[in-house]
Amino acid sequence: MTAVALSNSTVRSARGPGTTGLIRLTLRQHRVLILGTLAACVALALYLSVWRLWLGGQPTVFSLFSTSTAVRDGIIGYTLVVAMFWGAPLLSREYEQRTHLLVWSQDVSPARWLLIKVALLGAIAVAFAIGIELVGQAVLNQMNLVASQGPFVDDFSPGFESSILLQIGYTLAAFLIGLAIGGLVRLPVVATACALGVFGGIRWLLATFARENYLPPVHLTGPVSQDFGYSEPGFLVGQGDLDAAGHEIPSPNQCMMNTPTSEQFLACAHRNGFTGSYVIYQPLSRTPIFQLIEFGIFIVIALLCLAIAWFGVRRRQRI
Repeated sequence: MTAVALSNSTVRSARGPGTTGLIRLTLRQHRVLILGTLAACVALALYLSVWRLWLGGQPTVFSLFSTSTAVRDGIIGYTLVVAMFWGAPLLSREYEQRTHLLVWSQDVSPARWLLIKVALLGAIAVAFAIGIELVGQAVLNQMNLVASQGPFVDDFSPGFESSILLQIGYTLAAFLIGLAIGGLVRLPVVATACALGVFGGIRWLLATFARENYLPPVHLTGPVSQDFGYSEPGFLVGQGDLDAAGHEIPSPNQCMMNTPTSEQFLACAHRNGFTGSYVIYQPLSRTPIFQLIEFGIFIVIALLCLAIAWFGVRRRQRI
């Protein structure tokens, strides 16, 4: 019986580690990264909690703006860390140190090795992101409570991006963008810099140019008035003034500044050919739909990057 047990143990060892062994190996290899990121997340949570306590006093415009900036930078900063230090080195360091030649020759296929590492590390990164997001939501809820206003919606709005669903999409995309770049570049330092630029650039482009156009915005026109605007809460996309023919004209600023009464304002506007106004906006009621659209975009990006990394390691094995 002893001989048989030794023989079976030897066979399992020769075939390489199973799934449990790969999970343990991955945790051991990346324990410094995991624990370091956890410590940073705890520090960030405490930092945001301090801002929340600060709002418990007498809030000012400065404190509200600074708090929203702290939440925004913390959320964005975490995903950049994931792209740079979780995703980018995962393949590039293996290639640079040539340890993949040993790992993938121990009866562990590159695809299995990659998928187990991605699943495990990706799940941990997402768990950290959810924790940060819950703290960020508590801070924003406190900010909106003391400010007596609805959620902020802006290009990099923490109000819009304060969504567990979106944070999952951002984190997975960041991790897999870094992974794909690391597999293509194969130099950790270069891959880290590229991951920062690519993921940061994608987030900036979508937030600045695409987000406000996920659905056609609402266009409103009306007669000239000091109070013209949209009645429902919304994010302003554009606005301007119109002449009698409906053509856009430059706003007569002198009418805005030197007309204390509405009658004087109307008279000044008509003298300058300003007879109507228009406004283009996205209603805040569309926020959940826009969040779902943005989540879908980042999940598609993540899946494409995973496919690039997977085909890359498969091709490397054949070579």
